[in-house]
Amino acid sequence: SMSVPKEPDQVIRHRGGSVLGKKTILKSDHFPGCHNKRLVPNVDGAPNYRKATSWPVHGVAIATIDGIRNVLDHIANQGISGSCRVLWINLREEPVIYINGRPFVLRDVERPFSNLEYTGINRARVEQMEDRLRADVLSESARYGSKILVTDELPDGQMVDQWEPVSCDSVKTPLEVYKELGHRYLVDYERVPVTDEKSPKEHDFDILVQKIVEANVRTEIVFNCQMGRGRTTTGMVIATLIYIKRIEGLGLEQKSPTGDVSDYASCMNTDAPSSEESIRRGEYTVIRSLIRVLEGGAEGKRQVDAIIDKCAAMQNLREAIASYRSRILCEADEMKREASISFFVEYLERYYFLICFSVYLQTVKEALYPMPHGRCNFTDWMRARPELYSILRRLLRRDPMGALSYGNPRSSAVKQGEPVDGRPVEMSQVAAVRSGEVLGSQTILKSDHCPGCQHYDLPEKIEGAPNFRKIPGFLVYGVAIPTISGIHSVIRRIGSSKSGPPVFWHNMREEPVIYINGKPFVLREVERPYKNMREYT
Repeated sequence: SMSVPKEPDQVIRHRGGSVLGKKTILKSDHFPGCHNKRLVPNVDGAPNYRKATSWPVHGVAIATIDGIRNVLDHIANQGISGSCRVLWINLREEPVIYINGRPFVLRDVERPFSNLEYTGINRARVEQMEDRLRADVLSESARYGSKILVTDELPDGQMVDQWEPVSCDSVKTPLEVYKELGHRYLVDYERVPVTDEKSPKEHDFDILVQKIVEANVRTEIVFNCQMGRGRTTTGMVIATLIYIKRIEGLGLEQKSPTGDVSDYASCMNTDAPSSEESIRRGEYTVIRSLIRVLEGGAEGKRQVDAIIDKCAAMQNLREAIASYRSRILCEADEMKREASISFFVEYLERYYFLICFSVYLQTVKEALYPMPHGRCNFTDWMRARPELYSILRRLLRRDPMGALSYGNPRSSAVKQGEPVDGRPVEMSQVAAVRSGEVLGSQTILKSDHCPGCQHYDLPEKIEGAPNFRKIPGFLVYGVAIPTISGIHSVIRRIGSSKSGPPVFWHNMREEPVIYINGKPFVLREVERPYKNMREYT
């Protein structure tokens, strides 16, 4: 019989499992470097454990089996009623296996520190992968005297190969681990696979709504990913948005649901905010566009910001975007800059979806009905608003570098004028402190009626209605945007009166227009006064 290779690189090269295949390794997933020492309490075996201020929502890195027990014990000890139910939501999309109580993740031997990505995988498929991984571990260990080769990470980041003894009882999938814990603890386990460093997909939001709404409102919700940072913090924000909405629905809230949140609207002063300040408040072009287009967007952003700040023990999602932005701006190394750009885009998209989701919860009455029947879910709600995707595509995906700037103080629309009653004179100053939902920061109202656009070959000229013309032989006319008096003149010219034939006037503008003192004005960005805002497509 063939001699069994014992050298680690040989073992790895000869692997033949369906999941634990050639050139894959099992890397210890619970590693020393990931622990944030500032977090209290320090729960043994469960790095980065923390609770959101004042809500039954918790986050943690991947824990050992003892660590999971310690978290459940800690929550039970905090519980008033004593019998407190926990919904544990695992956001990992990578296959994980527990060996002797410690979690290991499948990695490529060439890139031990990078997650293998399975974007789009669902719970059933990732759990089936873990079942096959468990079978692979047992069948391989049978060839090596009931031992399996794993890779451990030392505190200094060094990788070492070790032989770990295994028995049938010591290899468990996460699902088996939580099932067994369910005999002793009131814990329900869910798996919602999300790709590392990316936004949850619309469908993921819907699954989270469904799972959280099925649980009693007093249930404590725990999220974990790998380090317990990005995906977990995002999960905590989503769960808190849902929790606040449920509490409101039951009429249980004591005070304003977001507590003593610093009110961004109160910073209205005539000093234009510094661009750094606006970046910290998340006022990127793509977010400003979203808030203009989406009714309730400003309130949605306020609520998301308040919750982000209360779930920020490990990571503040807004500040993470800002720090990637500054990394991009000062990074000389091309590769590193590319990596930062892609994180910046993903994080900003995550923030964008959180705001959309907040507005969805606030505006769709039946968003939290327990059964999906007849409920408009978040996926459908987003699909019904294609303009929300065109904003993302145009202002973020296609132009990530453009998305970095929040608005350039030098503007082509600046006009010096005489100061009046102490009001600011420069358009850029006025635009910078605007705070309307539609007429927001960095927007202007540009006169929309341009008499200079009159085409000289046209036989007729109507004051206030440039380019008026008729199609010969038909009662069909065309005209530029008119003033109010121009509208009256056109109606008189085509001979319509109360007694005459009706007029069907078809306005084909997609941009928002407003009449002030009889003249039309259109919403534009101070940066690009001559360009339509193409965010409604």
